[in-house]
Amino acid sequence: LRLRSSRATQLQAEQSEGELTVEQLPPPLEVRLRMVASSLLVYKWWFPLRGAVPARFVPAAASRLSTLEEGVLRVAVEAAHVPDPLDPRRWMLRYTEALGSRLGLRVRWVEVPFDGSWALAGEEGAVDLVATNVAPSPQRRAEAVGAAFSDPFMYERRALRVREADAGRYATICDFGGERVGAVRGMNAEIDLRRRVQTHAPAVSVVATDTFPELYELFHRGGGGGPGR
Repeated sequence: LRLRSSRATQLQAEQSEGELTVEQLPPPLEVRLRMVASSLLVYKWWFPLRGAVPARFVPAAASRLSTLEEGVLRVAVEAAHVPDPLDPRRWMLRYTEALGSRLGLRVRWVEVPFDGSWALAGEEGAVDLVATNVAPSPQRRAEAVGAAFSDPFMYERRALRVREADAGRYATICDFGGERVGAVRGMNAEIDLRRRVQTHAPAVSVVATDTFPELYELFHRGGGGGPGR
């Protein structure tokens, strides 16, 4: 009895030694998933593993990229300042800023013309990312050697801008016969416009500019029947 009592007392002492700390507890589920995600990211880096990990489980440090300048994400855009909140170029700025913040990188804008901008991503030492609202196409993929396109994340509905007083005059591209219709050079809107003109309205004259501000200025001066987008 004395021995049993002694052992029981010793066991009780061992069991009551100090309070259990938070560090001794098993990590919560989210932390464990982060650890798994980190392992998957390392594995994916060294081996061609294909898969997707929920973004909220990816540690910020593990998702950082190797950029041209440490801590900086150099991004090619058409314009670094776009006041119109409905302008798709403004959306691209917001998306890219969010991406840079998520990766812990400071974004540095590099203004470039739209036409051919997609090829910059494959040029050595040019930029880390091209965010000029580029839709992938076989031709652009061929020109952007060494670069890769992201999955589509934004969609636009194409339309023609006309003066309010002329809204009732135009229904299709054929109604612009003998007039000038503008688009930004290299954009899918220009490619589609030229295709439609060639097929349905050869009397329409296509005018191409390097930027949207140039196109809108031409429109307001009366130099074009309507900018295509």
